[in-house]
Amino acid sequence: MNKIENILLELFEKYPQLTTAKIVEHTALARCTVQKYLAQLVSKKQIEAYGEGRGR
Repeated sequence: MNKIENILLELFEKYPQLTTAKIVEHTALARCTVQKYLAQLVSKKQIEAYGEGRGR
C-alpha cells in the first residue's frame, strides 16, 4: 500500500462518509488523483462505495 492510500484510509477512519470534494480539501491532492486512488481502494475491497453514478 502506498502513501496516498494510507492517507485516504486514515481519513475514512476519522470521517467514514467522506466525499471526493472533502478529501481534496483535506489533502490538497488533485481531484483526479483522489478518484483514481478511491477506485483502487474499492477494487481492493478496502473501502466500500455507496450509490451509483457521479454521487457515488
